[in-house]
Amino acid sequence: VTLSAQTDEAKLIRTIKEFHKALVDGNTISVNQQTDKMLSYGHSNGWIQNKNEVINDLKSGHLDYLAFTEDSVVVNINGNLASARFIGGVEASMDGVKA
Repeated sequence: VTLSAQTDEAKLIRTIKEFHKALVDGNTISVNQQTDKMLSYGHSNGWIQNKNEVINDLKSGHLDYLAFTEDSVVVNINGNLASARFIGGVEASMDGVKA
């Protein structure tokens, strides 16, 4: 069981990194495929987006992610539900203004 949990945790961390790469690349197809319809994506300023908002902001150019780094990833897996929190460095612009 421990081996399985470690494998699931490693897969989730890899998926998170792939998700962030898709955000930087503006790849809405990948973002759509990698995330559940119940996605809740929280930002450091307290702003929380659902899946449609993330995808629509990428499509419209409202948010433009330039780079991501993840550190101290903490994964919690409970049955079919998993959550991940991390300390991250994000370079982005909102409506053309670097944040």
